[in-house]
Amino acid sequence: MSNNDQAAALGADTRPPIPALAYLLTGCIAVIGSNSLVLGPIAPAVSVSFSTSVPMVMMAAAAFGLGTSASAVFLARHIDRVGARRMLQAALLLLALALVASAAAPTVTALVAAQLVAGIAAGVAMPAIYASAAAIAPPGRESGTIGVVLTGWTLSMV
Repeated sequence: MSNNDQAAALGADTRPPIPALAYLLTGCIAVIGSNSLVLGPIAPAVSVSFSTSVPMVMMAAAAFGLGTSASAVFLARHIDRVGARRMLQAALLLLALALVASAAAPTVTALVAAQLVAGIAAGVAMPAIYASAAAIAPPGRESGTIGVVLTGWTLSMV
């Protein structure tokens, strides 16, 4: 076999492509990850705007983490009963509302409450995203599709 034949054989990928919806799910993970990381670096400025301490502002980040972990433990098991798509749609709607409420929070207490709700939504959205990624993947491309979706975590750190 000549080198040309080998190159042609190696370059031919007959697997179906990763669905475009996987990239949307990647963006959802990136938003969730970004929200979990964004408050730390700007906490001093946020504390000045609320006339409170940095530790009080960081309570919002703790509330997000608490909401995420609690909902993942107690609510994520209901994804199979309701369906990953419906649960994901509801969780993303709730997340969007909570993020708007966070941005418009008039007090640090309102910010903490909004971040708790955002965390609850994120704790349901993440397993629903992973389940959706596996469901939309073409046969034989499940790990690649989930890998693309998990890239959202890397994007959130950037």
